[in-house]
Amino acid sequence: MKVAIITNTTYETIIPLAKSLSKFCKIELFTIISSRGSGKAILFEKSDLLVKEKPSLVLELDKKGYISELFNEYINNSFKINAIYLKSLFYLNLGNLFTYWQLIKYIRKNTFDIIHINIETPLLILLKVLFPRKHFYLTIHDPIPHSGEDDFQKKIMRKYLNYNHGFNYIFHSQFSKEQFNNYFPNAKNEIKKVIPFGPHDFLLKYKQNNIAVKRGNILFFGRISPYKGINYLIDGFIKAKEKIPYLNLTIAGKGNIGISINNEWKDINIINEYISNEMLCKLIQEAEIIVCPYIDATQSGVIITALTFGKPVLATNVGAASEYIKHLGNGYLINSKSAIDISNALIDLYENYHFLQKITANAKEYFAEKSITWERLAQITKEYYESPDSR
Repeated sequence: MKVAIITNTTYETIIPLAKSLSKFCKIELFTIISSRGSGKAILFEKSDLLVKEKPSLVLELDKKGYISELFNEYINNSFKINAIYLKSLFYLNLGNLFTYWQLIKYIRKNTFDIIHINIETPLLILLKVLFPRKHFYLTIHDPIPHSGEDDFQKKIMRKYLNYNHGFNYIFHSQFSKEQFNNYFPNAKNEIKKVIPFGPHDFLLKYKQNNIAVKRGNILFFGRISPYKGINYLIDGFIKAKEKIPYLNLTIAGKGNIGISINNEWKDINIINEYISNEMLCKLIQEAEIIVCPYIDATQSGVIITALTFGKPVLATNVGAASEYIKHLGNGYLINSKSAIDISNALIDLYENYHFLQKITANAKEYFAEKSITWERLAQITKEYYESPDSR
């Protein structure tokens, strides 16, 4: 079975899946990139691909030296990696036509049995029209956009998916599946399967043995956006620090913070820039708690990364958070839009430090207790590919 996986998101999840699937199928991964907002740099750190190549279909990135040594070591030649290098991530841009033409020729020549698209992209429409007899699998991450993140392309995709059939859907949570059913009633009879996230184990390659946890160190990391609830986090932290003075908060990620930064804030470190894998892992290793104060969400890759590193998560109970976090088990769930709840949770955890240590121990065992491995998830995905009900 030959499978083409097309993605520009959640590399921490799709890469280990592709690696494990390669034991059963012939896999080629196509990563969508652009010089104006490329795909996540997990593949391309320290790479000059965007400088040396022109927008086109760039084949076999590993043989051309375009991916990092650590990543090459991790995948160990288990699958081929290609780049769909677009002039613009606005998919209707006419400058992308040459790359689309190359991609279509390549797919036709290589006769893939499965096209698995790991992003809600208008490119799906083009491929579905040109290859109507192929089996299409579509992983839906966000059935509806997060607050403040809707755009023209997402509106096109919502209309298309609601009125066009013949897809096999994958969701990473029961919540996102139910949300999809609610917002896409015309697609209620489409084939759907929930396959949970596996550990982001590639990032563990960046762990350093000489980095210790810092007492009272609280970390927020990830892309900064209005729906992330940063203002509630800062207000809640300041309130908690009045009672637990040794607390420290780090906010690491690129984006618009949305509030004025007060230079008099004590022990709040804001790193408002792209965070490399090396820096991210260092910050996580030093952290005692990871916080996700989101206003809305589907499922969070941040939560999965935290659990991969054995870190307990303080999160708002929105989206699928409760499917991955057990309150007072491997984390702490609170109401959204509440600085008071954040403050009270931090005070509770640090005034009962033995309890924080207990949920930390539970977080370290999360994937083992759930028997979630990439081998098992790949087997489930393979069986879904081969299902007689698939379209």
